[in-house]
Amino acid sequence: MKRIWGKRFNKVRSEMLDPNPSFATRRDFAWRQRKQNPFHGVSEQTSLEKVKRPILLIVICLLIGGSVGLLLFHPFFQVKQLQVSGFQRIVSSEVEDTVNGILAKKHYYVFPGSNFFLLDTEEVQDILLARYPLEEVVVNTVFPNTLTILVEEKVPIAIYDNEKQYFFVDSDGKVIEPLRRVTDDEWYIHKETVTSTVMVTTTLPDGMLARVAKEITEEKEVSRTHIPPVNKLTQELGLYPVIYDQRKKEAGVNSIILEPQYTRAIISWITLLSSYTDVSVLYTYIENVLGDARLKTGEGWEILVRLDRAPEEQFDEFKSLLQGKVNRSALQYVDLRFPGKIYWR
Repeated sequence: MKRIWGKRFNKVRSEMLDPNPSFATRRDFAWRQRKQNPFHGVSEQTSLEKVKRPILLIVICLLIGGSVGLLLFHPFFQVKQLQVSGFQRIVSSEVEDTVNGILAKKHYYVFPGSNFFLLDTEEVQDILLARYPLEEVVVNTVFPNTLTILVEEKVPIAIYDNEKQYFFVDSDGKVIEPLRRVTDDEWYIHKETVTSTVMVTTTLPDGMLARVAKEITEEKEVSRTHIPPVNKLTQELGLYPVIYDQRKKEAGVNSIILEPQYTRAIISWITLLSSYTDVSVLYTYIENVLGDARLKTGEGWEILVRLDRAPEEQFDEFKSLLQGKVNRSALQYVDLRFPGKIYWR
């Protein structure tokens, strides 16, 4: 069977020349649209992208690293100004030296500790609270290079005496400030007369030398007792309770030198006596580690108490004694150390 190409060709030709838009959908099987090779130029585009991406990443990393380095190491962002306020007893220059020491440290041996963005204000606050007798510390940073420190110092509540030195202490028994040393005139020296015989060489009337016995009488120190000079301390330092601790404990600034329980008990005793009686306390004498203490009154007699017991319980027993017919002018002591019992003389 023969195909008639001429007629079919004319039909196709006429359709190609036909301006009718329907040609886009009317196609003859003999005509095929030329398709583009999908793999043409792909290799060149891919290789170009492989080069661009690493370069772009390197540029981004350099920009980020440079920005971070600028923020961390540029002098503009290093803390240079330090403003401190609120100090009364503590020398502000000592605190400034402490803060400058904190700023001089490096983080991870590389990053400057004085950087505005790396400075840890809580760390500065904790160090100052641990090193100095401060009730409160507020540390703030002011952009771009200023550090402000506002403090509130602890208030002294008593004078602590360990026979060597006087200290201001707070309600927790921590040393707020060393005051001065105990002087020799603040001791009562017990002496006794001692007679001894010694051999001495003397010249006889005939010019001969001879050894003879000679008695020598002299006063020697037997013992000494420290008596806190309450009036003197009040004039020098102010009206504070005096706590004389025979245990001779020592401690540095902001360290515990007296048990907090003992400190609060002594203050409670003084408050109770001044509020509900006319008995005044010159000083408190701590005898031992068991909590035995003596309150030396202004009338000369003593109140023996236990600092490890609640002062209110002992005070109720003491108040009942004062309400009775007791001759206070003849008292030597009142012993409240034993629960439920009172001894006096």
